[in-house]
Amino acid sequence: MARIKGGMNAKKKHNRVLKLAKGYRGARSKQYRVAKQSVMRALTSSYAGRKQKKRQFLFISHDLGVVEHLCDDVAVMYLGQLVESASRDALFSRPLHPYTRALLAAVSTLDPHSEPQALMQGEIPDPANPPPGCRFSSRCPQVSERCRREAPALREVAPGHRVACHGVAS
Repeated sequence: MARIKGGMNAKKKHNRVLKLAKGYRGARSKQYRVAKQSVMRALTSSYAGRKQKKRQFLFISHDLGVVEHLCDDVAVMYLGQLVESASRDALFSRPLHPYTRALLAAVSTLDPHSEPQALMQGEIPDPANPPPGCRFSSRCPQVSERCRREAPALREVAPGHRVACHGVAS
């Protein structure tokens, strides 16, 4: 069992985080922020030793605020399909796919005075019966007739930066 800073083992730390998260009342609640900070500290300590011990891990999350601090490379998926992949720095400085932009706009801040942004409009498609063409077309602000007919291919638009969107120029 892994030991975490301060002598607490990983299982005890995990249980403490879960107890904190039980009082979750939304992304702006104090319990959520405390739980998120505890998880971040535990993951960051694991991440710090990763390069020395030649470890890799797959981290799956909808919270790109956490992904930004933990990952070197990022892949964004929508309804089971890859829509964008790039290095962390490239993706966060220049998001190309509309879904990636929406996820970044949804990243919560610790500023209690900030207002949540209006995010995506449109109907969420049934994952068991996705729409023809681009799976994001029912929610995309840039949708065209081509998007509704033809699924975009994942293509490289810059070195190491790939995107599946008809609206993004090469």
